[in-house]
Amino acid sequence: MDCFLEQHVHLPTRENNILDLALTNELQVKDEVKITAPVGNSDHNVLLYEVICNTVKNSSSKIRLCYNQADYVRMRPFIREKLKCIDPQLMSVTQLWQEFNDVVQEAIQKFVPVSQNKDNSRKKPLWMTGKF
Repeated sequence: MDCFLEQHVHLPTRENNILDLALTNELQVKDEVKITAPVGNSDHNVLLYEVICNTVKNSSSKIRLCYNQADYVRMRPFIREKLKCIDPQLMSVTQLWQEFNDVVQEAIQKFVPVSQNKDNSRKKPLWMTGKF
């Protein structure tokens, strides 16, 4: 009750005891839980139930960084110049890492082109599509 969970098993699952649980918070159970005979040598009954769940496909375009097309010739001096301004004697390791990461992220933003894929689904290899 504290976590707003609902128990869906109301009949005994092993002799006269309810030992198996089916708890949900947001998912809707389509029908009541059905309890059937045990499988093999088990002394626990089998629970059968259907859950209704809806999925939403995210149709937003995915941004992909094209590192193979990056301008590394201009990126190297940019990073070198930015890192010259940092004095490691005045910073902790965590602060140094954060500064370094910020510089690299800025360089990526400036020098690595972006490609937007309209379709987020995985593309098949050319040999599978027949378009050579």
